[in-house]
Amino acid sequence: MTAYCLDTFALISYFHNEQGADSVQQLLNSAKAKKTQLLMHKINIGELYYTVYRQEGESTADLIYGRIKEFPIQLTEDLSEGFLLFAAKLKGSYKMSYADSFAAALSIQKGLILVTGDPDFKPLEIDKLLKILWLAQD
Repeated sequence: MTAYCLDTFALISYFHNEQGADSVQQLLNSAKAKKTQLLMHKINIGELYYTVYRQEGESTADLIYGRIKEFPIQLTEDLSEGFLLFAAKLKGSYKMSYADSFAAALSIQKGLILVTGDPDFKPLEIDKLLKILWLAQD
């Protein structure tokens, strides 16, 4: 079974019906049918929440958060020392947000395909640290 890690970019694209939303919907449908597996780190859920909160307000952020909890996405809370330091080293080595380093670390350590359109992940793909399913970029 193919397994994917969704980053914040993927879910923002989905909820705003931007380019790439159809790809995310297909992955959600596939995961619901148990044909694929979707994972996401809770740090990235927090990033999604504060982004929507800042741009669209608390009620929209709460609505989106509630919908995500119903999605067929396995949320991980791994903050073990090894995982935390690995994510921190990625952040220190590559130009990316701290939250993005958690999506990258989860993808690398679990052998997941990262679903994103965020160009900050491109150097990790070039360095062959992870595989990416690219959503459309502007």
